[in-house]
Amino acid sequence: MSPMINSEWIDRFNHTVVADRVPISGMIELTRHCNLRCVHCYLGQGESRFESHRELTTEQVCDVIDQIAQAGCLYLTLTGGEPMMRPDFAEIYRYAKGQGLLVTVMCDGVLVTPKIIELFQELPPLSVEVSVYGATAATYEAVTQVPGSFEHCLRGIRRLVEAGGFEVRLKTVLLSLNAHEVGAMRELAEGFGLRMKLDAAVFPCLHTGDEKPLDLR
Repeated sequence: MSPMINSEWIDRFNHTVVADRVPISGMIELTRHCNLRCVHCYLGQGESRFESHRELTTEQVCDVIDQIAQAGCLYLTLTGGEPMMRPDFAEIYRYAKGQGLLVTVMCDGVLVTPKIIELFQELPPLSVEVSVYGATAATYEAVTQVPGSFEHCLRGIRRLVEAGGFEVRLKTVLLSLNAHEVGAMRELAEGFGLRMKLDAAVFPCLHTGDEKPLDLR
């Protein structure tokens, strides 16, 4: 297909999608549970993040996936919290791939185990996006509040890159706690052969309205 024909096809596709209101991309927050306790998290800290919240069962999540696939969704992002905290993450991921969806997984990298790598090698995601909050353990863990999490994050990134077969993206939330390491974070990403995306958006806590995270802008 020539570039011109390809461009015309994409234009027609986009026009149809807009005209028919087809949801070609979507995101499912699988859980509010997380292995980290990031100071800027919009889900809040402690029990506040679980107030008035009941997680969907495996069957319910798969039913949602059925519905969005039938509605015409092509691109699905699985996120959290930390999606790999769910014991059924692999089952949900397999189901989404089985529905023909192009799946992106957003995670913190800490829980990327050899079993997760085996899963991704068997059924490659479109991409895996890993949040990195600093270029040093001191800065990273000042954000995550979990000792040792920096090295576990780097180990997870390394496993993803070495696995190959899918895109790995690194990103960070720009905070007053880590702004001084932006350059170093970019160098860290380059060391893995990747780029670092910056996001400056910081929000109040979703359910409590606590504005404390805004102090970190």
